[in-house]
Amino acid sequence: MSNKWEDKRIEGLLKKMPVIKDQKDPEEIYQQIADNLDEKTPQRKRKQNSKSWLIPSFAMLAVLVLLAVIGQSFMRTDFNSTQQESADIMSSESAENGQSSATLEEKGAPQEESTGEPKGETNDEPNKEQNDEGDSVITDNDDREVGKAEREPQNGMEAANSKILYQESADTTILQLSVPDKTNQFLVPLAYEIMNDEQTMEEYLNRLDQIVDLKALGFSENLLEGLLFDINTERNEVTIEFPVNYAFSGDAAAQQFETILSQLFLPLNIDRVILQSNGETGVNLAPIGENVETLKLKPPGKQIYKIYHDSSRSADWLAVLPGEDQQTIEQAFQEMKQEEPAYDLEPSIPPNFEISVNQHDNQLAVSISGPVANNQTAVNMLEAILMTAKSFGFKKVNFHVDQAEIGPYNNLEKPLPVPDGVNPVLP
Repeated sequence: MSNKWEDKRIEGLLKKMPVIKDQKDPEEIYQQIADNLDEKTPQRKRKQNSKSWLIPSFAMLAVLVLLAVIGQSFMRTDFNSTQQESADIMSSESAENGQSSATLEEKGAPQEESTGEPKGETNDEPNKEQNDEGDSVITDNDDREVGKAEREPQNGMEAANSKILYQESADTTILQLSVPDKTNQFLVPLAYEIMNDEQTMEEYLNRLDQIVDLKALGFSENLLEGLLFDINTERNEVTIEFPVNYAFSGDAAAQQFETILSQLFLPLNIDRVILQSNGETGVNLAPIGENVETLKLKPPGKQIYKIYHDSSRSADWLAVLPGEDQQTIEQAFQEMKQEEPAYDLEPSIPPNFEISVNQHDNQLAVSISGPVANNQTAVNMLEAILMTAKSFGFKKVNFHVDQAEIGPYNNLEKPLPVPDGVNPVLP
């Protein structure tokens, strides 16, 4: 009802409105409308065209932003990986340095004990006595560990400056191969530390020419070159196979041959040598003998050590010279002050140094007066004295010098054991 009433009311109101008449021609009105539409259509197209580039532009911008983010992510990943690798390398190096430092601290333990600082109860300290002269005497049998512990690098000097060698463990052995100098007047021993078994020793001796280039070291002759060795430790003997027409270069070389064998095999408890050629016993070793079947090795006796200086290679070696049977240790030390330029031999004890000794059983006390410095000359002197004392039958040497440390020897207040080898060479 209400809707109908509203409709009628609107209808009535419309009828009451004044009548408006338009005198324009209908075609004219149509033309105006058409013209207005033509003017608006290009504008609409231009508006549409002006907006049509926005969508691909925004898409391209999004792609660029995405590429930038991905590239930065890769760069950050590579950088982090590089940092991680660097950190791993630094950590590895730090661990190695820490291990090396720990090793040096362990080796330096004897030096710390000498300061008198409390270390707790231990049975590792060797028993000590004092002789009539007040010198310390080590009675412990294991003296090699003491010698190694006292030879640590100090004040920038490396242990490589040392010319002596101590056996590292019971699993290794030291082969002392001696080679003559250019004039065949003396021998230069070379020490090689290898595994302690017959097979290793035989292989090493039989391949010595391939393993070690003696000519590169400055030595022109090796009297054991071309020989083959068969070691029998149970029978304390070695069989040597000689090549056909083997001969010495002279009488001096023949005399040195037996000394070379003694220095090589006696430390291995081998004192008998069987000589063969072509599988048959007996070798012409003139002037030793025309048909030598066996040799009984003897200790080389007393020896003195000097410095052999090879000027062509700027190398120094400890050279061994034969001493005299009646020679005293004091006389040997005096001989070690003498220079022999004709043979490139330099004194191992400076001529202006005064040496006095005291003996107690197998220990020698050596007092040195002179301008002792912490240098290579002093290191050579100490080690030449140690090796010379060894050939005289001493087991330990107690040095009395103004220097508490000389080269790798960082505690000279304790006696040093005589070395196991001299002039170490890496195999």
